[in-house]
Amino acid sequence: MQTTENPSFVQLTHVVYLTNGCGEHTGNGTIELTEEHFRKVTFEEGPGVLRTYIGEINGRAYALAVLPQAYEDPVWPDDERFEPRESAQKTAMSIGSQVRIRLDKMFDHGDFDVIVEEGSGYFEVVAAVALDKLTDCLHTRQTFRTAFGEVCEVPSKDAMEIERQLPERLFLMDTGSNGAAPNGCELVLDDVDGGNEERDYYLISVVHGDPEVLDRMARRVRSAWQICNGIDTDRLDAMALRGEAFVKQSEKHQERIEQLQQLAAQAIAAACDLSNGYPERELSVPLDQLKAAASELGVSLDS
Repeated sequence: MQTTENPSFVQLTHVVYLTNGCGEHTGNGTIELTEEHFRKVTFEEGPGVLRTYIGEINGRAYALAVLPQAYEDPVWPDDERFEPRESAQKTAMSIGSQVRIRLDKMFDHGDFDVIVEEGSGYFEVVAAVALDKLTDCLHTRQTFRTAFGEVCEVPSKDAMEIERQLPERLFLMDTGSNGAAPNGCELVLDDVDGGNEERDYYLISVVHGDPEVLDRMARRVRSAWQICNGIDTDRLDAMALRGEAFVKQSEKHQERIEQLQQLAAQAIAAACDLSNGYPERELSVPLDQLKAAASELGVSLDS
């Protein structure tokens, strides 16, 4: 395939397809695929019209999601009607840019890439995410669904009707079962202020719960609904993945902070020993050990 000329898509130099779209080995590449690799990718089950593969880039295994964009070309039957080549290319480049922006919010730059390639009668938007950064097939599918957004999924009529019927606001009704709610339902959330609970209610059902705790739960659900109302699910999923990445990064920072605190305490102990006249060989923490610990943390103790 020929890579389209665009500075945004030059990082992905060469992709080797290790599987076809059915998950069968192609015999190409240098990576020996294992059960762990296949556990993270589902084939012929991508969201919408995405095709999924396992590929290799610079000796590293990647999950690949490919979105084709066909254009007018003699290769297609006469009864097939597609947009002109220039229009399809523009569409593919635009989609690729959006996919890159979304993946950039979920992964470090070295862990993903996006490219637009041209085949015979079509362009392909290829998104690649390193398999070692994905936990399982559900994580992979959700990642690509979020990255490609609405272009890879056309909502069904049923889904659109459900979306239309969803309430814009929720109201916390009186607590306790009142005949309208089933036994064990302690709280009622209604979509109409003072509405008919017998006809339309949303439930938080906890048997024998603390009324104050249940009330806080209901208010939290109601607040979350109000905050998220109008935000599409793909964006919410992206926010959740970004939040998860932030938590993991924060945990890494916290671990480094604790290591630096320990190093500082050791350094202070050694400094106190020296100020009290102890020779270097009798320090509570030998200087060589202190320097080695500092070096591992990227801290230089040389004056």
